[in-house]
Amino acid sequence: MASMVTPTSTECNAARILEKVIPEGIGEHHRLRYLVAGAMAGAMSRTATAPMDRLKVMLAVQTHTTTASIMHGLKHIYERNGVMGFFRGNGLNVLKISPESAMKFYAYEIMKKVVGGDGEIGPVGRLVAGGTAGAIAQAIIYPIDLVKTRLQCHSEPGRAPPLAKFTRDILVNEGPRALFRGLLPSLLGIIPYAGIDLATYETLKIKSRQFLPPDTEPGPMVHLCCGTFSGALGATCVYPLQLIRTRLQAQSLKSPDRYTGMADAFRRTYRHEGMRGFYKGWLPNMLKVVPSASITYLVYEEMKIRLSLK
Repeated sequence: MASMVTPTSTECNAARILEKVIPEGIGEHHRLRYLVAGAMAGAMSRTATAPMDRLKVMLAVQTHTTTASIMHGLKHIYERNGVMGFFRGNGLNVLKISPESAMKFYAYEIMKKVVGGDGEIGPVGRLVAGGTAGAIAQAIIYPIDLVKTRLQCHSEPGRAPPLAKFTRDILVNEGPRALFRGLLPSLLGIIPYAGIDLATYETLKIKSRQFLPPDTEPGPMVHLCCGTFSGALGATCVYPLQLIRTRLQAQSLKSPDRYTGMADAFRRTYRHEGMRGFYKGWLPNMLKVVPSASITYLVYEEMKIRLSLK
């Protein structure tokens, strides 16, 4: 007779932990659906706002002027690279944002259960869950973000270099550590941004039910309005850190006046450009972030309905 194998106490404890961490109802097929919904939301929103992202990066890395003209930036991109110049780096952007958005939303659904347990999670819990989810997603895809920023800052006339060659040159000339340059200010920025963004959006969506007929779920317009406000609030709060991260990412070993680190970048930006320097490129960033956040949440909510997650 075959002997029966009984689970050990360690295996039982591991099973109980998994049951607590993975939210009820999120089985294997549901996990994949959450990832697909988040990936689609990120890809569509980022493509729609690609021109503003290119302009924001270009203005953010300007260190020799205290003012940054949006119209001059748009003209500069068009004259050097034509219409397609506004979408330079977008393929890499989508490659970056799709897994980032997928992991962020999926991790957020899990972290809400971890933080709140079986009870209702409040605004502070959503803030913690959102910040943790954003940090996890950002750390995983950060090298792609750095290569994308370098590619967008490549302003030589004509076509940009092939992605594989561009990435290989960074690795050969600067080493693997270069792919994580600026990660610290990025994490310091993404944790409060993702926390504020996700927590504000879900709190506003829940509050909006008070103004709707009973048993009525918020519609697309509510999702757009909540996403607009949450995205703008989060992006404004952390923009100085985002600017410093962009400048650290954009510099190479051959860059003149290289920053020695995050503190040096903050100090020199304030010394040469004042407080206004920390918000250089803020307006095009808002013109990108606000519609991007709105489209992201709108597509995510729609995908959850189509994939039977709601």
